[in-house]
Amino acid sequence: MNYETDDSFFTVVLPIRNPIKCWDIYKWANEDANAVFRFIRDTEIEESRLTLKEVNEIYPGVKVIGSVVNPWARALWAYNMTINPPEGHPGVVEVSKYFKNIDFTSFDAYINSLEHCELIDTRVHPSTPQSHWLSYNNTQADYILRAENLNEDFRPLQEYFKTDKSLGIDNFTIDYKQHYTTTTKNLIEKYFKEDIDRFEYEF
Repeated sequence: MNYETDDSFFTVVLPIRNPIKCWDIYKWANEDANAVFRFIRDTEIEESRLTLKEVNEIYPGVKVIGSVVNPWARALWAYNMTINPPEGHPGVVEVSKYFKNIDFTSFDAYINSLEHCELIDTRVHPSTPQSHWLSYNNTQADYILRAENLNEDFRPLQEYFKTDKSLGIDNFTIDYKQHYTTTTKNLIEKYFKEDIDRFEYEF
């Protein structure tokens, strides 16, 4: 199946705290002659971080591209991005407005605090698995791009649009193992068991 034999439209659904951005994928689509008219850019999906289920209700039949990242790597990346935020990314003060009992004094403290963290002004708890956005019932996003294996996982989309244009993004890497204790490693395994099982991640 390819774009010549199938007239599907596409959109992107990404979990919160994902190092891959929607625009990374839309930029590729905008620059590819075969893909450019098949992608739906919906700011509500991006800004509200709608789930696969919600997107399917708005756009029945749309093909969904999602991205996941190793849960242990994702937790460290999210922590680092909060304590030392780049321009435009929320820091500790802003993030703390959304949650009660979240602790950024150290990485260990952050992981341990997730269990007691409570929502204040947001609908998504930081221990919410990525599967929440990318699957429901027996339905899963049509294309799952693992951030660590991004370019290889992107090949089916290149094949669909009959293009050799690369995504132009390096695979995501972060040296996370040295930052974990046995306790914090096991807590991530507990919180994100669904992601670990579904996407076959290992520590």
